[in-house]
Amino acid sequence: MTKWLKVEIWAAADEIILQNRGRAVEAARQKAEALLAEGEAGGHEVWRRILRAVSEIEGQARPGRHSLTASCHPVPNYLIVLVATYLKGFAGLRQTVDFRRMSKEIGLRPPSTPAQLRGALEIIILEDLDSGAPPLGALVSTSVNKGLPPPMFFALSRSKGRYEGPDRGPEATAYHAGELERVWNRWSG
Repeated sequence: MTKWLKVEIWAAADEIILQNRGRAVEAARQKAEALLAEGEAGGHEVWRRILRAVSEIEGQARPGRHSLTASCHPVPNYLIVLVATYLKGFAGLRQTVDFRRMSKEIGLRPPSTPAQLRGALEIIILEDLDSGAPPLGALVSTSVNKGLPPPMFFALSRSKGRYEGPDRGPEATAYHAGELERVWNRWSG
């Protein structure tokens, strides 16, 4: 049996949702049960993983198939949910993650692109800022910004009135540290 990457599981879940509007969970469950009844343990396990992803995506569903970022990159819903879930894991451990590591560990492959990953991060940050929640994007660091989140994090924070300073320097470091602590406090045990 071929090992399915997490991003492939989530892409399959997104496709099941599109094909089975309103009954995707049941469709995935039936497929998993049918494979088990046929003695296909490997296939059953893959479909159990797809079922979990369908349940999570539907629990955080957004209207339509894709969301658009400010830069007009289409971002599949499953990628937004996958990135948010991935970041919540780091938040629970009170850790940060480098953008490159995140891209590699998520297993980003075509048709997903780094631009879509940045777009998913942008949407997550905006949703958090709009709801008043601590922005999960505070967990993502970049080498370009010397261990701080990407400049987009600060630009979006400024656009929502949460921050007025620059993308680098002591003021940015202090703002980031405060937001990082808020994220950790929300998501760690």
